[in-house]
Amino acid sequence: MVPQPPPIDFSYLGSFGTKSRPIAVFARGEEIINALEGDVIDGKFIVAEIGLESVSIKFVEFKDASAVRLEVGR
Repeated sequence: MVPQPPPIDFSYLGSFGTKSRPIAVFARGEEIINALEGDVIDGKFIVAEIGLESVSIKFVEFKDASAVRLEVGR
């Protein structure tokens, strides 16, 4: 069996901050996570790009895996 990236266990709520330095906001149950581009969440997920309505997530252990795009509310 080929190893797979871990499942993303949080949802994207949106972003705030300046256009040049947006901050993504994620939720996992009652926990709120704020992250900048390049930040690593849980040692597994890299916030690759923050857009107006979505965010791209890459994987620490799977550098060659395609980024996953999360839309607001997902």
